[in-house]
Amino acid sequence: NASEAKKIAIEVRQLLEETNETIGVISFYAAQTKEIQKQLASLRILQERSSQYILNEKFGHESRLRIGTVDSFQGMEFGVVLLSTVRSNRYECNNDDGARNKYGHLTLSNRLNVAMSRQQKMLIVVGDKEMFKTKSAEKYVLGLFNFFQLCLGDHGIVK
Repeated sequence: NASEAKKIAIEVRQLLEETNETIGVISFYAAQTKEIQKQLASLRILQERSSQYILNEKFGHESRLRIGTVDSFQGMEFGVVLLSTVRSNRYECNNDDGARNKYGHLTLSNRLNVAMSRQQKMLIVVGDKEMFKTKSAEKYVLGLFNFFQLCLGDHGIVK
């Protein structure tokens, strides 16, 4: 999801420029983490060295920003976490098979829990908001459904 990766890259740049927070960028898909790295490199936030991306020195120590799949974030914490949900579709979701088609890895509650609990101060979820405000979202991705509802109130922002 290149458009989502681009939005994340822009948000990361703003956070790096305006705060001193550590930043984690999490996705459930390795291909999306690569796309996010590519977008960050296009903004000159990351530099490619020896087949790896590292943080541009002007933004601080390389440990300030980490990008990876949810499995690589087990046991870690960051000041701010951006979660890339990736999924965007209008599939019908009437059963477990439909839920897997619609939400993919987001239906794995243990991974969703890890993805949504790595932040110390702020969690930013980037994705198709239409995916997370339905009855099927309430049933199959309850954490994201509840987070969306919370953000509609006084405790968040929905753009």
